[in-house]
Amino acid sequence: MSDDEIVAMARRACERGCGDGSCVYVKPTGMHTNGGCQCLDKAIGQRQVAVFIRALVRALDEATAQADSSRKTAPTSKNG
Repeated sequence: MSDDEIVAMARRACERGCGDGSCVYVKPTGMHTNGGCQCLDKAIGQRQVAVFIRALVRALDEATAQADSSRKTAPTSKNG
């Protein structure tokens, strides 16, 4: 299973939420459970959660590197 497929499955799960009071994607209304957010576990299984997290970390690292290189190449103005 590719990283893109895992991310797509997680996004689908995030749209619905898991019904837990601590769901990080969709806050439930009315009666709910308090066992902790299960969105990723239900969507892709515990074995794939680590792969999903690695994909997120990789994307964050790439975005950070891109932002850093943009700052280094941006012209600076000197006052005075």
